[in-house]
Amino acid sequence: MVALTPGDESDDIGYGPLFKTLNTVSSVLSILGCLLVIGAFLGFPALRRYFARLVLYLAISDLWLCTSFLMGEFERPHYTKCVVQSMLGIFFGLSSVLWTVAIADSIRRIVMARDLTVESRHEKRLHIVSWGLPLLALGTVLLLGASGPSGMICWIENSALGTVLRLSTFYLPLWLAIAYSLWVYWCVSQRLSHLLDEVASSNADEYEGTAFEYHKDLERQRRSLRLLMLLPLILVFCWSPSSLRRLLDVIFPHMGRSVLDYVCVFTGPLQGFLNALVYGSTPAVRDAITGRFDHGAAKLKGLKSQLRMLRRKKRNFQNLEEDHF
Repeated sequence: MVALTPGDESDDIGYGPLFKTLNTVSSVLSILGCLLVIGAFLGFPALRRYFARLVLYLAISDLWLCTSFLMGEFERPHYTKCVVQSMLGIFFGLSSVLWTVAIADSIRRIVMARDLTVESRHEKRLHIVSWGLPLLALGTVLLLGASGPSGMICWIENSALGTVLRLSTFYLPLWLAIAYSLWVYWCVSQRLSHLLDEVASSNADEYEGTAFEYHKDLERQRRSLRLLMLLPLILVFCWSPSSLRRLLDVIFPHMGRSVLDYVCVFTGPLQGFLNALVYGSTPAVRDAITGRFDHGAAKLKGLKSQLRMLRRKKRNFQNLEEDHF
């Protein structure tokens, strides 16, 4: 978000067409990706399990965050629109970070702590934290009157109070989330292969199927976990440039426009699109989609065979009429 808010709104630094185009392209790609994730969840009942629900909540957050990016700049005559844009950015920017952390923490609990009760015990808590803290952050900013024009978008205004609120309501949680995600990825990567080997050796005799099917199923689990582990890394990839830019902005308050700003404005909103790519590559999603297509193709094939049978009966009936009448 920092790439959209360099300097102060009173600065005469203009936003060129390339800057705005990068923001638009990245945001539109993410909105389309989020809509595909939501559509897959609604269209395929098999994709409504625990991790799929977490990805859904993340997609909803990214959808509205990127919608706020697309709303553009608002001046004082349209200040109500500016307030709406600020509210969307504050609330869904933080909720996107927290739902990504929820995915990383759930993976850690299952793989490292072998806690299989995450769905029954922790999902409600995740909702309280991932929606409750953004609501608290939004209320604090509005109560202090710190929302307003902030560079290319409306978010938290450029002021001493605004800097404190930006750090406390977005950047500090973001940096903690990045550190935690990297730690979870390292720990789970070290543990994953050993854990699946243990599962393979302990459950092989109880598996109802061939050895080939058993190893294929284990490979599906391995691939699914590895792809889910990429979701927290996407957060790191998308927001690391903006984090670096914010740190440079604190150290060098009058730092002008740089190439890093263009990188930030493209990668920041891209999280929803990359999440959709990774989620769409999981075996469960691919099987659900290909299964639906195969089912549709089978139904179409069945209809064609029924039509051929009806034509054959009609032809036989016409031949019967010609023979007897």
